[in-house]
Amino acid sequence: MKKDSTSQKSMDAKIAELRSRIDAHDRAMIRILAERRDIAKQIAQLKINSEIDLWVADRVQEIVETRVAWAKKENLDTEFIEKFFRDLIDSNMKFEERMLHRQRTS
Repeated sequence: MKKDSTSQKSMDAKIAELRSRIDAHDRAMIRILAERRDIAKQIAQLKINSEIDLWVADRVQEIVETRVAWAKKENLDTEFIEKFFRDLIDSNMKFEERMLHRQRTS
């Protein structure tokens, strides 16, 4: 059954409103990821200056396990969350290794 023009316009407006809210949340997540990267950069610099290992396997595992537990409480896809945080940690590790390399070669 085809909806009339008025109800179709109403539905289209509601979808547009919801998509706009998703866009705002996506933007906020990007800002949060940038802030997280900046904090990780500060930690990496402290570790480099103190000659502490950049990565500790136990800490990586702790991060993944706690984020998966948080996701489970929110009924999110825990496999996705685990992959997301492992990818995020991997990206941070590569970033920190580049920082260390630049510092050693300058």
